Amino acid sequence: MDQKLALLMDKEAIKELQYRYALGVDTKDFKLLRSCYDDVIEIDFSGHDPTLINDNMSADDWVAGTESIVKGLKSTQHQMTNFLITVDGDRASAIVYLRAMHYLPNNLGDNSIECGGYYKNNYVRTANGWKIKKINLNYLWWSGNQHIFTLSSQSNL
Repeated sequence: MDQKLALLMDKEAIKELQYRYALGVDTKDFKLLRSCYDDVIEIDFSGHDPTLINDNMSADDWVAGTESIVKGLKSTQHQMTNFLITVDGDRASAIVYLRAMHYLPNNLGDNSIECGGYYKNNYVRTANGWKIKKINLNYLWWSGNQHIFTLSSQSNL
């Protein structure tokens, strides 16, 4: 296959992987979300919580933690744009812009919290296609009710 075509196909597959990641979170399809990750991953969400950094985490544990927060929200919407992908053989990296909205009716303020920023992710090609190996979210801004995530984690949904 032509190298340029192969590169384009790899980049498109990584974009689709990121879209499946967002769909898994937004539809609360945690099996789909889990399928986006390699088995052992690196996470860095320290811009939101300094304790959310780990360079040797089970993807199952990470998805379970994500589920514990997201399951209590009424809805979420993750939009990703401005993909800048670099492929180097069976490894890749990307910067992907993000705008994420989180909605939960409550009596402690606004019903939503929103953030914007960008991912600096690493990927690995596996027998099952590209997988996220490192997920690093860098926040640029927040607006809305800062209680939403605590409320969603306490929900019995």
